[in-house]
Amino acid sequence: MQKTPHLPVIAKEVLESLAPKQGQIVLDLTAGFGGHAHLLHQAIGNTGHYYGIDRDPEARTFFLNRFKDCSNITHLAGTFDTAPTLLARVGVTKVDVVLADIGISSYQVDNANRGFSFAKEGPLDMRMSPDTGLSAADLVNSMETEPLANLIYNYGEERRSRQIADAICKRRRKKKFTTTTDLAECIANASRGGKIHPATRTFQALRIAVNGELDQLATILQNIPPLLNSQGRFGIISFHSLEDRLVKNAFKQLQKSGDFNILTKKPIVAGVEEIKTNKRSRSAKLRVIEKV
Repeated sequence: MQKTPHLPVIAKEVLESLAPKQGQIVLDLTAGFGGHAHLLHQAIGNTGHYYGIDRDPEARTFFLNRFKDCSNITHLAGTFDTAPTLLARVGVTKVDVVLADIGISSYQVDNANRGFSFAKEGPLDMRMSPDTGLSAADLVNSMETEPLANLIYNYGEERRSRQIADAICKRRRKKKFTTTTDLAECIANASRGGKIHPATRTFQALRIAVNGELDQLATILQNIPPLLNSQGRFGIISFHSLEDRLVKNAFKQLQKSGDFNILTKKPIVAGVEEIKTNKRSRSAKLRVIEKV
């Protein structure tokens, strides 16, 4: 079996908290390159079935090749907010375990051609599915100053959003943005200082906007719980405060309904040893609910 180019975060904790069992049906909303899939598939054995969803064509190709010999693994191409529809097409209406790891993969970040990283020069794209929707370049080269500033503030929690948006709009009048490093340099010149790179929050904001990440997260928080069987579990791994806040509040409302219990009073995070080997795990937060 091929080794995944992306390390699954808090994998041990995912298995312990979701507790997949032999014969169960597992839904992985973010199949990616199959890091968590491999572990979940082992847990449910040959009598269970794993369904994975992903929209990234490169990840899909790798995944299908990696698990080509596994008859009880089904990959569904699409966005995870359409999970009920995708499952219905293959005759599935209820599942026992659901996982959503909603961070971007190491492969996507490290591959300069995908345009996610300000540290590597590449096309200013950021689309999870490169052939659909607007790219990051489309946004920064067309949005007016105020809506661009609002986008950077709301999705990136960037306090200097106004001056960054001003700098972007001023610069593009002379030359449109086409590369990641070009945009990062413009942002750095407009907003110096701080512990992290000045472009970090703006790039996060653009990625979220390009891929509709928060809207999709809000959708699955509504349409996934009804899919769970009795005692079914739903776990979400988030990577920044905007996502975690949505998950936390939605899980609280589900518990108030009386149909679900929150199994994680505080989010589960990566241990010291894991962070040493996988620095990107340090931001991961896992929250889990169970249907009563």
